[in-house]
Amino acid sequence: MPAGQHDRRTAFFYEHATVVFVGKSLTAIGGQNPIEPAALGKAMVFGPNMQNFAEITRKFVAEAGALQVRDKASLETAIAGLLADENRRRNWAATRSGSSRKPRRH
Repeated sequence: MPAGQHDRRTAFFYEHATVVFVGKSLTAIGGQNPIEPAALGKAMVFGPNMQNFAEITRKFVAEAGALQVRDKASLETAIAGLLADENRRRNWAATRSGSSRKPRRH
């Protein structure tokens, strides 16, 4: 599959998702890009392995713009909680509106 086609498919799923789990973050090392679902205002959950996006994921968690879980059981709990709480998801989207922007250089 050409790279551009994969990006469009991913964007399609993010747009239609209620909650997004950021892949390759629970068992693999590195994690996928969390900026894409954040920019769409999606409730976002990722695992402990976000080394490729460490700075932005720390910021999302610190600003209550995402949940970082440690294992499969906590992932299930986090997703169930977010699906059940529309107000929390909406508040997170508002919180992240500034977090997904690129940092300013001084």
